This record gives sequence, C-alpha cells and structure tokens, in this order.
Amino acid sequence: MVVFHTMEIFGFRIKVILLLLLVSGPFWGCSDRDNPNGLPLVVIQPNRITEEVSNLSSYVSELEVFPLVNDTTAFKGVTKLLISNNYFILSGGVVFAESFAGSELRKIGNIGRGPGEYLSIKDIAISPDGKELWCLELYNSILRYDAEDGHFLGKVDITKDIGYVKGIIPISPTEFALYIPNPTTGNCLSFYNTNGKETGNAMPYSQYNFDMGFSLPVAVSDDDIYAISPESKMPSIIYHNGIPEKQYVFDFGNKTPPDKYYSLNQDDPWGGFGELFEMDYYKHISSLYFPKDDIYFRAFGKDSSSWNYYINKENTHGIRWKSVGVMSPPICPVATAGGYVYFPYDDYGYLSLKDEKDILKKLVIERFGLPERPRATFLIRVKFNVQ
Repeated sequence: MVVFHTMEIFGFRIKVILLLLLVSGPFWGCSDRDNPNGLPLVVIQPNRITEEVSNLSSYVSELEVFPLVNDTTAFKGVTKLLISNNYFILSGGVVFAESFAGSELRKIGNIGRGPGEYLSIKDIAISPDGKELWCLELYNSILRYDAEDGHFLGKVDITKDIGYVKGIIPISPTEFALYIPNPTTGNCLSFYNTNGKETGNAMPYSQYNFDMGFSLPVAVSDDDIYAISPESKMPSIIYHNGIPEKQYVFDFGNKTPPDKYYSLNQDDPWGGFGELFEMDYYKHISSLYFPKDDIYFRAFGKDSSSWNYYINKENTHGIRWKSVGVMSPPICPVATAGGYVYFPYDDYGYLSLKDEKDILKKLVIERFGLPERPRATFLIRVKFNVQ
C-alpha cells in the first residue's frame, strides 16, 4: 500500500488509478495531451441541449425561503453551506453553525490569532466520517473543529509555499487535498494528512485560472461528491468518496473562450481577460453540483452576468437562465442536498417585483411577497424539475 500511495501516473497516485482502471477501462481512449488527468472524460454542449427560459415557474417543483438572521448576527456574503447533522455556514470569512428551525446559532472559532482563531476562512469541509469540520484559513493552514459541539481540535500547518489555496477536498478521515488555482508547485492539487505531511500531488497545471470571487471553486453534493471547477478551460474534476472519478468539459460552441485568453505564455493574462469581458463568451464554469444526479452549474457571461444551467441526469435536455445583479452580484448557489439547490438572497425586499431582474428572485417575490425583515439575508431552497 505504501508503494501505491507514493508513486504517480498522470499526476495521480497509482492506488487511485488502479481502482479507476477496474471500473472505467472503456473510457481511457484520450491522449495525454487531450486528457492530462487520465480520467474518464464527459463532454457536454450545454447550449445545444438546454432551452433558454424567462420564467422558472414551470420548472420548479418545490420552493422555500427563510431568513438567516438572529438578534446578534446578520449573514452577508454567504459563499458556502454544508448540510450534515448541523448546518455550517461560511459567511464573510466567518463560520457559523445553525439549525434552520432557528433554535441554535453559534460562531465556530473567533476572530484573532490564538488557538482556534482566524483572520478569515476561505473554505470549509466535513471530514468523511462526519466527525470534524475542516476550515481553510487565510494562510493555507487547516483548523479542525468538532462537528458536533464546535470545540477546537487542532491546527494543520502547511509550511510549504504552494500558492494561494482556494478549496479543500476531504480524501479520508485523516487526509485532504488542497486546490490551488495558480500553484507554485506545478500541480493544482496537493495532498496532506492531518499531521501536516505532504502525501502527493495531482491535477497538472496547464492554464491560467482567474478568481472571480463570486463563488468557491470547490462544491460538494450528496454522496460525498466534490467538484473542482477551475475558472479557465481546464476540465472540472469530480472526486467521489475521496477518489478522482471523472472530469467534465463544457463546450459552448462559438461562445467558448478562445485558448489564447488562458495562455500561460502571456505576459499579462488579465489584459486579455479584460477584452474577453466585452465579448459574448461564457468565461468560466463555476459552482458545479449534482442534485438528484442532475447537473447544475454557472457560467459567467457578458456584462458581468452569470448563466445558470440545469441539465437532467441523462444529459439530454435542460434549461438555462440569466442572472444579473442589481443590488448585489448575480445570485449563486452555495449548496445542494436532498435534490435541493440553495441560494443566498442578500437583497430580498429592496426591489419590487416590477424592478427585479433575476427570474429566480422574481419567482420568490411572486410566491411569498416581500419580507417583513428586508435587511436580512434569506436562503432560497429550490427543487428543479426538467424531466
């Protein structure tokens, strides 16, 4: 087992590759150049199989909305929600645990530099055994908290300079992977155990990745499915139960950004990216989820908008709709669980039904009216039906 753990092929450890060969042999027909990660490759053409819609009422089977607020805390900038025995919320770089019944709300850790304290949290994850909450703090270390009562368990220091880490993917109860969009090491994934020892690398770095900041590049779905979505033309990598399972490529046809805008050989990749914003291209894949084995993701579009895509599990048809920001950035998902997709709604109540531009927000106002507490952040829980 030690040999399997330390040797690598295509950037992944041999232990993982051998497991995949047993179940995925027929898919290994791509060349190393086309498929540098050596994983089964799924190519989807979203614009060909989805219908653009301007009203979501026919495609929503369930819809709920409730506030995330109490007497002392107002949630703003919610970027991630983890749903387990407790509900863990990453909001404005601070982590909270809350029950939706409103009976319990507590901060996990505190702002500061002492044990269990942090300046800002970038991402959160639950260990595969459900016992620990892992928090990726500003300087790439991992803070470990008990998932039941929130007490501090210890810190995993990452002393090696690997670049600015943006996400964490649990591999086992004692091991995790860190996602680095633009690494200093040559790979976008670095593996560590909870003692701080580096155990491997994966996902060879081949494109410049842009940080839009609207959502996190690592999303978790039911059944311990983690999706890593680089904000470039690199494929999205799917980890299932700690094992790399497949990768997705989304081809938007003539709306796919040209390769030259993501070249590592450019002196100023951001210069080309500024031009790209003025064109009608879908710039990034972000927030890739798998509710009910369907596919939901976002792609940034023209004029700082984002496009939402919901595709059935057979990848044969689906819907897409445009999200724009008026009082806040375009609405984006923060979780999926039990077939539901969760969206935070920061400006609910500030705009009338007539003035609201986002069709998901309009549907909420149509069904529930304007809220009694307009300054609260609300959470939309929606179940889509595109069968």
